[in-house]
Amino acid sequence: MRDVLVRLAAFSADGRGGNPAGVWLGAELPTAEEMQRIAAEVGYSRRRSTNGSTTARG
Repeated sequence: MRDVLVRLAAFSADGRGGNPAGVWLGAELPTAEEMQRIAAEVGYSRRRSTNGSTTARG
């Protein structure tokens, strides 16, 4: 799986408004330091990291 950062907005209309969130998809969970860097890069207050398992940190 290729690591990818996706920016989403829940409850948006025509791509405007809503609740923005950054979602990190990767084969492995980032370290705590990497997650902080990703969160700063995204600039949203909400983000989620997952490696496809049922356990996620973030």
